[in-house]
Amino acid sequence: MSCQYRFAISLQQGLHARPAEAIRSTASLFSADIHLSNGRNGRRADAKSVLSILSADFRWLDECLLETSGADSQEALDALTKLVQEDLAAREEPLVETEPQGSSLRLPRSLRNLKPDFIAARPLAEGVAIGRAFFLRTPSFDDLASQEVFTSTRNEKERLDKAMECVKGKLLAHLELQENAEIFSIMKTHLSLLEDRDWLVHLRDAIASGYTASQAVMRIRDQYKELLQQSTTAYLRERWIDIHDIAEQVLENLLGRTIASKRPLPEGPFICLAESLNPSELLWLRSAPLQGLCLQECGPTSHVVVMARSLGIPLVVADLASGGIREGEEIIIEGRWGAIFHSLSPVIQRYMRREASLIRSQQTQELCSTARTHPQVPVMIRANIGFRDEAPAARIQGAQGVGLLRTELLFLNRDQAPDEEEQYRDYAAVAASFHPEPVTIRTLDVGGDKELSYLKIPPEANPFLGYRAVRLYDEYSTLIRHQIRAILRVSAQFHVRIMVPMISCLEEWLSFRARLESIMQELDQEGIAFDRSIRVGLMVEIPSIAFALDKVCVNCDFISLGTNDLLQYFLACDRQSEKLAYLYDDLHPSFLRLLRKVVQDAHARGVRVSLCGEMGQQVDKVPILLGLGVDEISLSSQKIPDIRMAVERQDPASCVQLVDRLLAQGTAHDVKTVLECFWEDQARDLTDVDLVILGADCENREEAIRELVHRLDRNGRTRDSIALEEDIWLREDVYATQLGYGFAVPHCKSRQVTANSIAFLRLKAPIAWGESSAGTVDCIVLIAMKEGATQQHMKVISNLARKVMREEFRHALRTENSPQAIHALLCQDLLAHESGVQ
Repeated sequence: MSCQYRFAISLQQGLHARPAEAIRSTASLFSADIHLSNGRNGRRADAKSVLSILSADFRWLDECLLETSGADSQEALDALTKLVQEDLAAREEPLVETEPQGSSLRLPRSLRNLKPDFIAARPLAEGVAIGRAFFLRTPSFDDLASQEVFTSTRNEKERLDKAMECVKGKLLAHLELQENAEIFSIMKTHLSLLEDRDWLVHLRDAIASGYTASQAVMRIRDQYKELLQQSTTAYLRERWIDIHDIAEQVLENLLGRTIASKRPLPEGPFICLAESLNPSELLWLRSAPLQGLCLQECGPTSHVVVMARSLGIPLVVADLASGGIREGEEIIIEGRWGAIFHSLSPVIQRYMRREASLIRSQQTQELCSTARTHPQVPVMIRANIGFRDEAPAARIQGAQGVGLLRTELLFLNRDQAPDEEEQYRDYAAVAASFHPEPVTIRTLDVGGDKELSYLKIPPEANPFLGYRAVRLYDEYSTLIRHQIRAILRVSAQFHVRIMVPMISCLEEWLSFRARLESIMQELDQEGIAFDRSIRVGLMVEIPSIAFALDKVCVNCDFISLGTNDLLQYFLACDRQSEKLAYLYDDLHPSFLRLLRKVVQDAHARGVRVSLCGEMGQQVDKVPILLGLGVDEISLSSQKIPDIRMAVERQDPASCVQLVDRLLAQGTAHDVKTVLECFWEDQARDLTDVDLVILGADCENREEAIRELVHRLDRNGRTRDSIALEEDIWLREDVYATQLGYGFAVPHCKSRQVTANSIAFLRLKAPIAWGESSAGTVDCIVLIAMKEGATQQHMKVISNLARKVMREEFRHALRTENSPQAIHALLCQDLLAHESGVQ
């Protein structure tokens, strides 16, 4: 039996390694022969081989023919069709936006004033790195392999199998220990490449043709390189690096060499400079105090870039041959601006170390324990995660626990369900990472778009409205029993919560509570410890449950708004349908009214409400969530700092008034208009406690201005800090901003200013200010006004000049010991008559 399905490639980066692996993984579940044909170039790929798929060069919008033949061809076609239609888009990787190499370099004016020696570079991973230059020159194994003498086909195949098994063991060891989600994913891709059947067939054919094992690896590696380098898609061309990495590891094993034999690594902090780098080499470099990477060749979609960014390692690409960097000299790379600083003077060393310190202080500021709105109303910011290796990244981003642990991901892409012990270890690892903060574990949510082959759930015409999630629990009671037992066992040691998906009525909720109670009694009888008072909640995803909260909340500890599904069910609108995209809008006023009803009904019964849908990670909707009264927001880890900052800047009373206005609108368009006006009309105070800096250790005007501008940027008051600094220096170039009495007032009007601002900096020791003969400066007031605010700008400066003439004002600014006191003084004395400045 033969079946076919035609479709167009919807991924803008084409079928790269991760979606290809998803196709391979699904295809491998079936015995049928499965192929993909590219209508553009005529190439035909084995769907059970990642390398075969990559070699077919499937690009965005290419016509693709999926063909299956064999005993289970229809089942295979159905599964792969579903994967293509519903799941493949989730495998798309965001492109890293970078400035092209050779574009104009933008350094802060304060740094340019100090005339550093530097090489312009292309920034690919942000951050500041300081260390000794270490040149990594990777030796080629090709000459050694070329000199080998063929023994016998059997012997060469045995050598190859032994080497492949050794490399596989190392990859599996990395996977076992790896906690970084991005690296885990890349290592899994490398493992699939190593075991790829297309790769293995070609290797064995080459050996059968008289090549040694090493020569076969070289030959097939180069064939894939030639194929992939022909692609016009940069992403596919860069997958050659992954194949090269696997081939090099196999060659090292065959030839008795190791990466470490290339050169001993430095003992102190270092920056690696190399022509190119493989992912495995990056992992090796991390065994020493690696600070940053400078590469001659590397693309923005390279897996080395993905790994560097996830590890917080700055990475730039530059022409190293022309730079004059010496082995062992201290250098600095700046992964935001794109520069390699060398031949460092003490002034430049100091400036860049301060820059690194300012970045760290900003990151520390963002990782506060609880996001708080203006009048100190706590809103918890938690993470949505799917694997335990995502926990460290979530902690780094400042997550206060987990609002949604998607346990179904542990059950997918395998032949049988994880047993109780595996689940216990997995959940305990996540809970331990966040202890004592809570980890909310969602019970199994499969069916619909998440099929488990081993459950044999029959296909349905509309699976999203069918047999899924909690509706499966009676039939698969043993499966759910093991999961609940694992969660309860974890609760004996760590703070976990249970959350149940897809509850539609009171009967389903009471059934789950009875199931939970029965399992608790079972554990009691076995003498197994657990937390009897573990908090148990449900997801509001089906509109019907929103109208039963008066009954459900009697024995429910919390609820979580799953806005993605709730919206599509409420509006009867498939969120994947392009033709219905105009309807799928979480700003629909009826949907907002539903959300408010849920929050109000829950709060009336003392039940807290969290939100874990897409709506929770959009900054512009934060005022809506606060106005609705949501207690917790759970979202993707990388969005946490932005959402936390947005929460902290809102006034709850204003948010409540906003929601009242939004609910009075008739259409989503009207809601958006009101929301846009709200953001445009938001006025911020002219100064803030965070804009007061005391005891700053600055040695010159450049350092002082840089620190003040950095503080404005941290406070969200500038669109572009480098451009704003340039505007400040334009005034400094024209005339001195020193007022006398030890005060300086740098100032500007700039389109880069988003909120009129005054920042104050008190120095640890006085410094010279320009070439003026008016003495030194120990107090600096920076005034940054929006473009067009000319009258207010001059009023503030004039008022400040008058105040500085008063000894008591100067004395207070020099002697008060807290930012709060200085802020109060500025508000009272300096800004009392300027409250209209916006």
